[in-house]
Amino acid sequence: MRLNRQRDDGVIAAIEAVGSISELSRRLGISAQSISDWKRVPSVRVLQIEQIADVPRHVLRPDLYPLPPVRKSSRKAAKGFNAQRQLQLVAE
Repeated sequence: MRLNRQRDDGVIAAIEAVGSISELSRRLGISAQSISDWKRVPSVRVLQIEQIADVPRHVLRPDLYPLPPVRKSSRKAAKGFNAQRQLQLVAE
């Protein structure tokens, strides 16, 4: 399937996830022409496409749904857990 490179990655991911523009349009209940005109996923369609295509919202529209940053305390806890687990393995 050849997709227009003027579309952003979110539109391409949604189309590829369901197989075609016509399948995405069928699932959304809109015309294939509407989807063909998209340069990026419209904000009002993000959550709907996330459900029907199983593409995360941060992939569809990273400008609206950026990935949350990893908290430093989570990293420290993970490092502490790994160190503790290594000590247990040495003790065994």
